[in-house]
Amino acid sequence: MGPPKIASFVLDSIDIVLQSLAVLEESPEVTELRGRAIDCRTKVLQWTMRPPTTEEREKMMQTVLGLHIAVAKLKALRRR
Repeated sequence: MGPPKIASFVLDSIDIVLQSLAVLEESPEVTELRGRAIDCRTKVLQWTMRPPTTEEREKMMQTVLGLHIAVAKLKALRRR
């Protein structure tokens, strides 16, 4: 059986972050964001073995949203 619906959604969101970072020129910021995204992905994959608490799920959603915002800001800075 695959990951629960919420885990699948969060994994998809993390994969979008990783795909966005893959097309950016390597930098310390890109490396740091990629590491944070991979850490999140690892934690979410563990949800299949132990479902998260409501607090853990909400914290992860906020973290992933923060990653999306950070990537968007980085892309905007690179366009200048």
